[in-house]
Amino acid sequence: MKRLCVICCALITALSACTSQNANVAEPVREASREFVFTVTIINNTFFDIEILDASRSVPALDKKDISLPKQLNELTEGYAINYRVKLAEGVWRTIPGDTAIVIKPDQKSAVIENPAFTENESFIVLRNDSGQTVRLKRSGSSAYRNNLDRDGRGPGSRPELAPGSTNVYLSVTGTNSFSLETDQGKNAALPAGSFSPGWIYGFTFDGSRVLLTDARPLHNAGETTWHRAIEGNYPPVFTEDENRNIFLIASTDAGEQFFALDAAGKELQKKFSARNSGAPVSITGLCKMPGGSLLVTGYEGIDGDFTPLLQKRTHDNVLVWESSSFKAKDRNYISLLAAARKDEATWAAAGGASAGGALDRDRPYIREIKDRGGMSELSWELGPSDIKKDAWEIIRSIAYNSGSGTYIITGSNYEAPEFTGNQEQSSFVAFINMEGKLQPRDFSLPGCAINQVVCDTEGAFYLCLQEQRDGKAYAAVFKYSAEGKRVTQWQQSRQLKQHAYYQCALVDEEFGQIVLGGVLNARNEYGESGKPFIQGLDKKTGEEIWFEELDSVSEGLNLVTGLQKAENYGFLLTLCAVRENSYAGPYIIARLNARAKTVNHKAY
Repeated sequence: MKRLCVICCALITALSACTSQNANVAEPVREASREFVFTVTIINNTFFDIEILDASRSVPALDKKDISLPKQLNELTEGYAINYRVKLAEGVWRTIPGDTAIVIKPDQKSAVIENPAFTENESFIVLRNDSGQTVRLKRSGSSAYRNNLDRDGRGPGSRPELAPGSTNVYLSVTGTNSFSLETDQGKNAALPAGSFSPGWIYGFTFDGSRVLLTDARPLHNAGETTWHRAIEGNYPPVFTEDENRNIFLIASTDAGEQFFALDAAGKELQKKFSARNSGAPVSITGLCKMPGGSLLVTGYEGIDGDFTPLLQKRTHDNVLVWESSSFKAKDRNYISLLAAARKDEATWAAAGGASAGGALDRDRPYIREIKDRGGMSELSWELGPSDIKKDAWEIIRSIAYNSGSGTYIITGSNYEAPEFTGNQEQSSFVAFINMEGKLQPRDFSLPGCAINQVVCDTEGAFYLCLQEQRDGKAYAAVFKYSAEGKRVTQWQQSRQLKQHAYYQCALVDEEFGQIVLGGVLNARNEYGESGKPFIQGLDKKTGEEIWFEELDSVSEGLNLVTGLQKAENYGFLLTLCAVRENSYAGPYIIARLNARAKTVNHKAY
């Protein structure tokens, strides 16, 4: 027994020595492990919280943070997985893996995450209940209610009920919308007609009687805010947007032009002033996006007392590439271009007017078609006053290419009626020009109307947005025509009260089956003074109002929507201004709004 105790003591002593020896070498091992990690500053310029490798290495949205990463010794497998935490609604998030790993070298001091890159095949409904009733979501024709998503945006939650004042998130079904709400009183309200696309999030509100779409955007753009920015100039700016969501504007001044480039969030990327001809007045009337990121510019400038037309191709940073010249109406001292339309990738038509000048002369119609040949332009054809030979027609104010009929549609003012609203006349003409530059014998006039824009849909129908005068009052109206020029129907702004109104601009939104219009409502006079700027969506087949939004809350002192475009990815870009002393006046504003022209956490620059 005594021998056994001695042996045990020896073993314990030996084990203690081993433990002590291992403890002595543990610290060098930890020191060595530091050689296999590095620290880098992650700059997150997205609207999402992101995770590099795992949740312990998270970086908040629009923020930066130092994180530690393990070094990767095998260059064939280098790159770090990135996850995006997408906020679907308050308290509901969905973590989505990025499509590709981000490569970060150990010697880098920082890495920037600019654009989210992930794929999501599901679509989502965010439903807010603004009624006093509890509601449940279900597929139309089904008795089964859908449960809300849980907080991680993955599995279904435990409740189908949506209480008053609450918001739930649901998985939708890609394709045609067939959902409806059932109230606790057994009544049903269908979600607006439309379809759900994978990777999109759709916002709806139930007001007690109907369900309204309030937002629709790709998940990549979840969390983005709306914004507006004041633009310096003497007239409303013209603008366009490229495929990368960069926005370009030109504002005319008495001494030249002001060029701006903005990013999708409204931040200024570039600004430069260009004086033209030693301070001669310039008016830029149109700005169109061309293939390859170039810009087509139309307008006119004053030179030696004359008006000289501007028809130019410029780079995205406003450097001249070519200028179309040698205008056929050279015997006319005043030539101005007010609008342009694109036929295909390389073919454009620009239209306006030509005048000999003097108190007794009038602007007559002028139009030319050109082809972009890269570094130069090529004239296809042009029509001047001596070609058109319509004594009553004056300047062309709007032009569109109709792919359904293969013609350009031009609209303008007639001289046969007295002046109506400054730059708008009481009578207007509509005409058609074929691809050979020949005027078609089916033009017509609209007495008592001032057409502000013509737009076409993919089926060949075209729409005239205008101001119609009846009984001493100006009305906002839309006339719809078939491709052959036969009037199909007409719609009037239903919210107009006793005051004046008109539509100034329009676009056809095929994605949502609507025509979107902007203008002024309930103004003190036909010019738009003291009125409210608005934007409105009408069903392009029935004319029924889908949505409506007044925009005077965007910024103080605004009366009129002067320009409107559908923005890349989702929502709208639009320009607004005041109306004073029967003409445009500042402030001049460009704004980005959501798919229903609403402000979301709006930011002012």
